Amino acid sequence: MKTKVRRMRESEKMTFYRYERAEMYPSLTAADIGRWYDGIGKFAYRYYVLMDDRGEMLGGAILELYDFLKDGRAILDFVAMWIRQEYQRQGLGTFLFKEALRRAMKEIPTGALHIETNTAQGFYRKVLPAGFKEMSIEASDETITFFACPL
Repeated sequence: MKTKVRRMRESEKMTFYRYERAEMYPSLTAADIGRWYDGIGKFAYRYYVLMDDRGEMLGGAILELYDFLKDGRAILDFVAMWIRQEYQRQGLGTFLFKEALRRAMKEIPTGALHIETNTAQGFYRKVLPAGFKEMSIEASDETITFFACPL
């Protein structure tokens, strides 16, 4: 199966949220997911979708501007990433992460990444781009937040 990553179309965003939020937050209703989707601004978000060669959505990622460093470069936040369960553990998450990040960094001069996760710490540590290192970790019982910056 061939796959590719491209910018997510506006018409695909609700499909992404429906899949991603339903898997991450099973107690949410469809109406709750719709309200969440409507509340997210469009200005700084970068949406990417992973499609197969039949046009089927396999996953997606959302990145946004988190903050700026003193030198003006952005801290880019990896807001969400999702791969359909039946396609997980096939390298597609790694491909999507790296390609979405590459595309976003091409558009936004980036000096650091912000990633907050409660289930995928090992994954994000493994897929950080060459030249980035883990800077700091803030941990709680439920989540780990870490920043990464270029070496």
